Amino acid sequence: MSTLGMPEIEKTGEDISYRINTPEFEMAIYEENAFVKSVWYNDPLGRRWKFSKKRKISLYLERYGNKEDWELRMNNGWMDYYFNEKSKVAMVYGIHKDVIRFNIWQSA
Repeated sequence: MSTLGMPEIEKTGEDISYRINTPEFEMAIYEENAFVKSVWYNDPLGRRWKFSKKRKISLYLERYGNKEDWELRMNNGWMDYYFNEKSKVAMVYGIHKDVIRFNIWQSA
């Protein structure tokens, strides 16, 4: 993030995030107890075409583990919910706004 400039620090209740807005994309990293708990991306690349959106989703899933380890478990009409038990990561894809968020969970 530091290569893109100084992130904006946002605090909402207990949540702390570090946000970067550029002309090409936006992203935020959320922390909890000095660990990354989630990462949010608003990446307009490929937003106009259905095939490009599918390719983008695939590339983001590969960023956080092997693609074959991901499982699409739920679609509520607004969001697709993917889970990767091996990596302990979940991805939520906003279907209509084409926004991606990864949530990392700690093992007990």
